[in-house]
Amino acid sequence: MASDHVPRTEGETRELCVVSPLRPWGASYRVRVGGWLSHGNLRPRFLGFTPVSGSRKAGQYVDTVCYELSSRIASRRREVTPGSVLVQKEASRLGRGGLERAVALNAQRLVYDIDDAVFLEGASRRGPKRAARAASLLDAADLVIVGNEYLADQVRSRAASVTVVPSCVEPSDYVSSCSNEDEGPVVLGWIGSRTTERYLLPLMPTLAVLQRRYGVTVRLISAGPSRTEVMDGCVVERRRWTERSQAAELAQLHIALAPLSDGEWERGKCAYKILQYGCTSLPVVGNDVGVTGEVLRRAGGVVATSEKDWLGSLDELITNRPERLRLGGSLRRLVHAEYSYEAWWDVWSAALQAGSAAPETPE
Repeated sequence: MASDHVPRTEGETRELCVVSPLRPWGASYRVRVGGWLSHGNLRPRFLGFTPVSGSRKAGQYVDTVCYELSSRIASRRREVTPGSVLVQKEASRLGRGGLERAVALNAQRLVYDIDDAVFLEGASRRGPKRAARAASLLDAADLVIVGNEYLADQVRSRAASVTVVPSCVEPSDYVSSCSNEDEGPVVLGWIGSRTTERYLLPLMPTLAVLQRRYGVTVRLISAGPSRTEVMDGCVVERRRWTERSQAAELAQLHIALAPLSDGEWERGKCAYKILQYGCTSLPVVGNDVGVTGEVLRRAGGVVATSEKDWLGSLDELITNRPERLRLGGSLRRLVHAEYSYEAWWDVWSAALQAGSAAPETPE
């Protein structure tokens, strides 16, 4: 499968309406919808108010309210929406499925996309309402697109048709970390949201040991202001995440971290940060959970199952530059070949254009 981005002519595809309350600042929207629209040069219609606030939290609250009101008004028109209506994760962030049912009722063809186990009631404090919204869409959708086989197995019993399209990356958006290999101390790093930083906490004592042993830098690329702080004995450099700066920040790392606990919610994750690390040619140490373990094993990467594994694996990579380059190159080749938007374009575009039968996924 090719991984080079082939520009496409705007408007060459079908009618498409996109429904997402997280547009444009939600991570799932950027990866599961925005990336495809950009790659295919598509200009769909959107349900409801178009948010303008970017990532500012106060603005996001205003955007959410405006989106909810405008979407509910639009859904009451009872006009059939031609072509495919793509709902990413949910149509509302506030209700229990009412807006989802209205969108489904008005859709000529409904496609529902999920990259998390949103159908789990106990996943979080938002779990019951979110699960109710997911149930409405799973029952009504003509096709459900899921990010991995675990999610597919969980929804097949109630969905009319299911196809797997992994979360993908645009390799040209990233730069290789190999150019910084001869610069300064080794930097161990992680990228993610504030809510997923909890997966790092059990790893901090191990990172503190390595910091004392080798003087390594530990860096988090996440929300919040850039600053230095101490987490369980480990000195951490926090860098503020932005979509514009993330590629440059990743390129300054030498080794990437992908800790993850083993639970139903975590098994449904699509390992997007592993793909980002791979595009940057970074060697990765991660837990053997879901897609994270699957991608690392396929690339010949490092899978850790215990604190001893983490310490030994990181110790080896810190002191072995050729091995860092080898593992980073192997993961990069896998991601470019099998997890790029170009590699999955035919499957994704067919899912949005075709009937309810799921298209074949690439070998």
